[in-house]
Amino acid sequence: MYIGSSIERRKRIRAVAVGQKTAERPFLEEVSSTDVDLDNRYFARKVLNMPTMRVGSFAGRSALGGSSLDHKLLIKLLTSFSPSERIEAAMAAARCGDQSLGEHLLRQLRTENDGRVRATLIRSLGTVGSEDDIPTLDSFRTDPDPRTRANLAEALGVLRSQKALGTLHHLLDDQDHRVRTSALLALHSLIDIDVSIPCWGMINKESLAEQVSATFCLASLACDSSFDILEFCLSMKREPVRIRAKQGLKNLAMKGNSKARALCERAHSVPEIEAPMAFMAEF
Repeated sequence: MYIGSSIERRKRIRAVAVGQKTAERPFLEEVSSTDVDLDNRYFARKVLNMPTMRVGSFAGRSALGGSSLDHKLLIKLLTSFSPSERIEAAMAAARCGDQSLGEHLLRQLRTENDGRVRATLIRSLGTVGSEDDIPTLDSFRTDPDPRTRANLAEALGVLRSQKALGTLHHLLDDQDHRVRTSALLALHSLIDIDVSIPCWGMINKESLAEQVSATFCLASLACDSSFDILEFCLSMKREPVRIRAKQGLKNLAMKGNSKARALCERAHSVPEIEAPMAFMAEF
């Protein structure tokens, strides 16, 4: 559905946010689930959650009203013939946060044939599901769609249950870098594992996507153990890796790491970057 470089897609997301173009919702939904750039995925989700992007859609009515009638409509849309309506209903359920909707998401997940919808249902179950849903979620660890497996790891991290450890350790060996990164972040939130060694292995590969995912993971967690790797990444030739490494060092400095603070003060040769999307108050 989308074309162009990661930077071009990011510019388009910003244009949608500024112009409040609700007609671009399909583009945002696709990017939020499939973009290889995790920053783009996060940013697209943030824009989709803007109230002005929800007005006129079911998600907007649910956010504004929240009545039992809205719940009935949501449940009906979960079985719609339109995949985009099923995606919207699943996302609305997560925004609503009502755990009584979890059983309806789970029921639809068991029979869902569309990979994009499955991925969204699983991500939403991380918000409105419970640890009792983990056995069903575990059956999707070998789903052919990497978006589904990545969102599975993300959802299990949100559920924060020890019952998910087996599935997350399995996903650490996944062939897709997005799945491994999501599993690392989830395991870190559950048992505080050291992500530096597996991330170092990804950085040493030739794939730019692997390197970007690994530095994104290290930058997001900003653990003291990641300092040496992030410092090394500053010297790499690939700009997307350097950008995330620099942000990771800034995050470390903000947490009080003296070595990171000193390095940030010296690293004037690294190009300046925009504020990280997670901290952007305006678009």
